[in-house]
Amino acid sequence: FGDIEANSWFSVKPTADSIGAIVGSKSVASAGTNCTLIAVAIRGAGYESEWASNFTIGDQDDHAGFAAARDEVLGFLNAYIAEKNITGNVKLWLTGYSRAAATANLVAGELDGGGVLSGCTYTPSDVYAYTFETPRGTLTGISNSEIYGNIFNIVNESDPVPKVAPQAWDFTWYGTV
Repeated sequence: FGDIEANSWFSVKPTADSIGAIVGSKSVASAGTNCTLIAVAIRGAGYESEWASNFTIGDQDDHAGFAAARDEVLGFLNAYIAEKNITGNVKLWLTGYSRAAATANLVAGELDGGGVLSGCTYTPSDVYAYTFETPRGTLTGISNSEIYGNIFNIVNESDPVPKVAPQAWDFTWYGTV
């Protein structure tokens, strides 16, 4: 990968609502077609007071703290794409651990809905999301679509972090667990 960039939150002290992300890209051939593979890694350790955002659940369809982080990462990703003049077919590879996993899960869910990236062409089958110790971040009725089969959440049921937004309140994950 080249053109690796970190967002501004990697160079300042984390706050309750910040999120760190790193993006890199490279050209690849897939099924005889050239495309750009974009890797997005979201900071899931050493995030200090960002952990407080785990408890900003809100009253919307998505966990408010994780949704704010999702929007920050999507904004950074779009700025990266514009700055690097990436157009045409893209594939996206997302990953995160703990709070970053919840963020990656919501980013992937949003990407699967389409129309999120300016100037790029992709389908849900071009989005690859792998999250670890993922807190629930969306409501059950929203995540049940077959288009989310490209999102994989690895969850240890003994870990309390994936239970932050409780299943009893109808929160779940995009994709498979």
